[in-house]
Amino acid sequence: MILPQVEVGGRTSVESMIARVARLPVQGTILPRLQRMLSEPDSNGDDVLKMIKLDPGLIGRVLRRSNSVTFANGSRIGSIEEAIARIGYHEVNRLLLESVTHRLLARPLRCYGLASGVIWRASLVCAFAMEMLAEHTHRSQDTAYTLGLLHAVGMIVISHEMEAEHLSQPLLGNPFEPDLGERERMRFGFDHAEIGAELLRFWEFPESMIESVRFQLNPTLCRTTPKLACLLALARWVRNRICAETGWGDFEAPDPYLMKLATVDEEELNQICEVAEERLDAAESLAASW
Repeated sequence: MILPQVEVGGRTSVESMIARVARLPVQGTILPRLQRMLSEPDSNGDDVLKMIKLDPGLIGRVLRRSNSVTFANGSRIGSIEEAIARIGYHEVNRLLLESVTHRLLARPLRCYGLASGVIWRASLVCAFAMEMLAEHTHRSQDTAYTLGLLHAVGMIVISHEMEAEHLSQPLLGNPFEPDLGERERMRFGFDHAEIGAELLRFWEFPESMIESVRFQLNPTLCRTTPKLACLLALARWVRNRICAETGWGDFEAPDPYLMKLATVDEEELNQICEVAEERLDAAESLAASW
C-alpha cells in the first residue's frame, strides 16, 4: 500500500519525508542485505566482512563483544576477522541491529515529548518481547527481534519532518497511549506504523516484515502475516506496560482476541514483561559503554 501525498506545514509529501530520513547518517540499507548474508548457511565470509567494514561503529562493537567476559576466555584479539569467527554470525547480526537502530532511535522525539533514548529503550523492550513471543509460537526469533527494534521507526520520520518544519513542541501527546495512531492520522492522514512500513520498504526489507509493521496498530486487518502482526501488537503492549508512566495496576489488559491468535495468556505476558524488564536493565548497562 502506497501512502497518500499528505502535506505537513503545507508542502511535504510522504516520499520526501522518507527521503529526508534516508539521508541521515544511519546505514539503514545495510540491515536487510547483511541479515540475508548472515542467515544463509553457505554465506561467503569475505562478502560479510566487506559489508561489516562499511560500518566503523559495528566493527568496534564486534571487537568489544569478542573481548567480553562471555567470549574472550582470557585472551584478547584486535582483528575483526578473528572477532567474527569467535562470536559467530548470530551475535554479529544482533550487534548490527543494535548498532544501526541505536544511532537512529537514540535521538529525542520532541513532537512526542520524548527525551533522548526513550524510544530506543522502548524499542529494546519490544524486541525482547517479540523474541520471547516468537519462541513461544515457534517462529523466527531473529525476524521477531528485528521487527521489535524497528517497529517505531515511523515516529522518527514524523518527528524529523516536524522539526524540519520548526514544529518541535510536543504536539502528539503521550506515545505510549493506545490512541496514538488515531492522533497521528488526525494530524497527518497517516500514522507512524504506515510510514514506518514505507521506510522498511525503502530499505528493502522482506514484505512480511513491512506488512507486520504496517498493521501493528490493527493486526486483525493484516491479510499477509496476521499472526506476526498480532505478536507485534502484543509486544507493543509489553512495551507500553514497562515504559509508560501509567502504573502497572491501572494498565488495561491486552486484547483477548490477540492473545488467542498468538496462543498466549495474560500470565505468560506478565512473565514476558518481567524478563523483558530484566533484559532492558542489562542492555542499558551495556549501552552505557557505546
